[in-house]
Amino acid sequence: MPIRVTTTELPGVAWIDPQIFGDARGFFQESFNQRDFRSGVGVEVDFVHESQYRAVSGQSLSMPDASEAGWLWRVIEGDLRVTIQDARPDSPFHGMSVCGHIDAQGMRQIWIPPGMRFDLQVTSARAAWIGKCTREAGDRDLTIVTR
Repeated sequence: MPIRVTTTELPGVAWIDPQIFGDARGFFQESFNQRDFRSGVGVEVDFVHESQYRAVSGQSLSMPDASEAGWLWRVIEGDLRVTIQDARPDSPFHGMSVCGHIDAQGMRQIWIPPGMRFDLQVTSARAAWIGKCTREAGDRDLTIVTR
């Protein structure tokens, strides 16, 4: 099933909209397919770790330093504001940021390549989300922040 990929002003960062099949009884979505991801985003990934998070309004999950891992995030409950900053020292886009939202209703995902800082802020009463990463135990570098 093809995915729709929307690139951002920050090279490598991509919004991903999976195809959703549903009616009044429920829905089906393929949340990840290696072939479709490679074709749509243009990179080969090997996810080695997946974690699920839950937080309430006013909390954020942050990667304050440049991540060595690539991350694919999706929300399963609620809404998140996503802020991503290029932290690659040799990048012509170093310091540039992009922002947007991902939520359970729209099922949009965000791909954040290695070398980025990011912040996932809960903007609903509570939210739950899943992150796949390309480096073992990449979530050890993450910080929970209460705003």
